[in-house]
Amino acid sequence: MAACESDIPAECQNISIVAEANSDSTSYSLIADLQGLDNIDFEWFVNDQLIANGDSLGTSFDFSFAPGVYNVCINAESEECGTINFCTEVVIRGEDETGKECPELKFEAKQLSRIKYLFEAGFAGMDTIQYVWYVDGDSIESEQLGNERHHKFDYEFRPGVHTVCIKSRSERCGELEYCKEIEIGESNCPEVSFYKEADGERAYLFVADFDGKDTTQYKWYVNGEFVDKENFEEHETDHKLYRQFDAGHHEVCLESLETDECGQSVYCVEFDIEGETEGCPNLYFSYQQEDNGEYNFFADFEGMNDLEWYAWYVNGEEADNESGDQRDNFLSLDLSAAGTYEICLKTETPSCPEGTAYCKTITVDSENCVDLTFSAEEETNGFIFTADFEARDEVTYIWKVYKGDDYQGGETRQTGSDADHDFFWEFESGVEYKVCLRQDGCANNIVCETFMIQ
Repeated sequence: MAACESDIPAECQNISIVAEANSDSTSYSLIADLQGLDNIDFEWFVNDQLIANGDSLGTSFDFSFAPGVYNVCINAESEECGTINFCTEVVIRGEDETGKECPELKFEAKQLSRIKYLFEAGFAGMDTIQYVWYVDGDSIESEQLGNERHHKFDYEFRPGVHTVCIKSRSERCGELEYCKEIEIGESNCPEVSFYKEADGERAYLFVADFDGKDTTQYKWYVNGEFVDKENFEEHETDHKLYRQFDAGHHEVCLESLETDECGQSVYCVEFDIEGETEGCPNLYFSYQQEDNGEYNFFADFEGMNDLEWYAWYVNGEEADNESGDQRDNFLSLDLSAAGTYEICLKTETPSCPEGTAYCKTITVDSENCVDLTFSAEEETNGFIFTADFEARDEVTYIWKVYKGDDYQGGETRQTGSDADHDFFWEFESGVEYKVCLRQDGCANNIVCETFMIQ
């Protein structure tokens, strides 16, 4: 409709044109729906070219189109309606210069963080056409023909539902379009991120740096392979990852676990290491903490038994040397005394003459941690848990619920809060849950019990 609706009587606002394709897909029957109005004069136009008036063609006629985009209009005039104009667009798809059909646009969407996405076009013939990226109807970025195009587009969204499209328009193929909907929710959920620090030419320390990192379960990935996890029960948490890299292209990612309240958050960094591919070995170890303050460390990296030697270090002092027939790839330490301990693996090889190391820092809390206890009262569909230890109003503590090793959710009560000390969790019948209570700021101060409703 070309005129404003407020200028047209209501009985004239529903006049329209219907374009019905015939069997050959290039011939159309064009039908004017005049909504029963009489004494109306009108003319047919195709791309602003007068075809005929209504007296000679009537309210319908057949028209054959070549491939392209056509604007079919009625210019009408009557006593009831005044002068009005109605149009419809007809798109005839053709073939490209090689005889192939016009391309079918398509792209993939990859979530980089809770609010940021990377979109990458991927369809046959994308290097031969010009197209434009749109967000919510607004043109954002154009992919012009040439060698500099990359077929990628990243965007940070505000909360809400958004439509992302790629569109192409040509005389040969008409208007082509492909769209996806992206939904960003309102949330206080963590958006994981980290920073990296160089440690020599090929080694980096990656440090998690986001709000909620002490209560969010997340995992580290290197080149798509899982390498470490944080805030998991019976697993070390230092929010750091140290890696020695070979030459080439690498990607390090953090991925948080999806919960009932929060979707998965992902953050990745890509970088290149120059030089020959042969380099230093990628050392790695994991550890387990026992109830008596003993820590057991386990070397776990490719080719560790092929090395001539490697050694364990505690705060810079050698604690054990793994070499020859005596190696067991294992170290046990008593870390019951409060303090900070840096545990490292180190080695040198002919291809790594300056040496390489992999380290983790363990902090044993001081004596200001309280003795945690809680009670549980069974309801018809779950349990009410109550923190009942002394000084419960003077510390921040965290409830956590697990099904097997999978974190299900929890709740934090801050110091000085007016909230009560109860926590309710609904249970699936016949499923065993582990419920834990941890003092914030005392990473090793945690009590857990298992519960089930039959």
